[in-house]
Amino acid sequence: MLHFHLPFLHEAMRAAIARHHLTPGDFAAWANRKGVVAPGKLGLLLAGIVAWFNRDFFKALHVLIPQVEAALRSMVDLVGRPTTKPAGTVPGVSVSINMGDILFNPDLVASLGPLGPRLALYLKVVFADPRGMNLRNEFAHGLMDAEEVSEGAVLWVIHSLLVIALWQKPDGA
Repeated sequence: MLHFHLPFLHEAMRAAIARHHLTPGDFAAWANRKGVVAPGKLGLLLAGIVAWFNRDFFKALHVLIPQVEAALRSMVDLVGRPTTKPAGTVPGVSVSINMGDILFNPDLVASLGPLGPRLALYLKVVFADPRGMNLRNEFAHGLMDAEEVSEGAVLWVIHSLLVIALWQKPDGA
């Protein structure tokens, strides 16, 4: 289903960039309009978007997928929930929660407010569920073939950044 929508997404992005003279900086600013990108990560976000503009899809995916995950973890932090978990094999050590830990945890998803469940479903389909595109897992675990590293894959990552920017921190969080 998502592949069916790809030509429309491609045309929408192309038209928006042309009509509004959008730059990589514009996309990065929108993606971070809610402050979900840590200051130290803004350069990475911008580098990934520049790579997309330059049609370097390998670099764009390599840089941007972890930034989506970091933004999601930042959202969890902004609502006051823990962003680390015990390291399973090393007592007394903690590690960062990952995208799957967030998206497949109903309590964490609910803590993100009214958009949480819809955002989680979308991000699962794009990044973390084998029934969907599963981009994060396919890319991070070396399962993606070279021809799958494409503009289409990057467009879904860019779109997810734009969608994350619509998130509202719940009142009282």
